[in-house]
Amino acid sequence: QVGQCALLALHALCAFWWGNAPRPLAVLQFVMMFSGVIFFTNYEYLRDAKDLSAVPGNRRVVFSFDSTGWLYMYHLGVAMWIQDNLNLESKEVAFSGSSGGGPTAAAP
Repeated sequence: QVGQCALLALHALCAFWWGNAPRPLAVLQFVMMFSGVIFFTNYEYLRDAKDLSAVPGNRRVVFSFDSTGWLYMYHLGVAMWIQDNLNLESKEVAFSGSSGGGPTAAAP
């Protein structure tokens, strides 16, 4: 995803330079893509990286729900099925979501 944001930021600079798009739009695209590269890149991670998989009791299963449009009721059904049919303790499972999946992740 970082590579895609960097490529689109480069595209915005080229569009600004050659005038293929309205310049305010090219500037806006560059700012959005550059901020995406900055926000999605964790520069501190590699410096302080530790192998947390070897720590006992630190394992969880994470279910992630993405954007759904207006079909988030399907996500709610999946989350309900997971809770009803999988014997997972609350400390062993986590839910995350974005857009329409956010309310689903917060519901369990």
